Amino acid sequence: MRQIAFFLILIVVASGGVGAVQFTDVQGHWAETAILRLADRGVINGYPDGSYRPDQPVTRAEMAKLLMKTATGPILESFALFPDVAPEHWAYSDIGSAGAQGWIKGYPDGTFCPERPVTVYETIVMMVRTKRWQTITPSQPFFDNVKPGNWTFPEVMTALRHHLILVPDPHFVAMPDPQPHLEGAGSADRAQVAVLVDRAW
Repeated sequence: MRQIAFFLILIVVASGGVGAVQFTDVQGHWAETAILRLADRGVINGYPDGSYRPDQPVTRAEMAKLLMKTATGPILESFALFPDVAPEHWAYSDIGSAGAQGWIKGYPDGTFCPERPVTVYETIVMMVRTKRWQTITPSQPFFDNVKPGNWTFPEVMTALRHHLILVPDPHFVAMPDPQPHLEGAGSADRAQVAVLVDRAW
């Protein structure tokens, strides 16, 4: 009996305590599995009240931190500076490091806008860059609103190939006739980001 109990303890330790983290507001949520899996891995956290707030938008600063936590492979020992990200900013190090890798970029005026909500498009592009996937540029688009020449086209098509985006995928893709429509312009919420990170893991 003692051996069985010890074996069960080993299973829990080896699995990282899967199922140990719980949130008060994700039970039955469409992204519940991804959220809990990432929480068990220590990639994402909830709030002091025990909630996760899956529908809350993710900021660009939060996305930079998440990219650095999930990155694999060599990390360049360099740092990118943005005029609107002061050294006192809580995500200063993550933003600077992710910028140096080329995973995140600023706007034409040089700013990063760390508190601006990250869009679904931006999240997909950042994830593809962080995974270091070789981008593809097919001659024909798959989505009716992401076409060759669009700044997101190579990363979106690459994400589709690597199953970061699925079809059907009701929380990201609308299915009008004749082509699917990627709903990428809106803010990405904490549930959507968790699902994309989980798929890319």
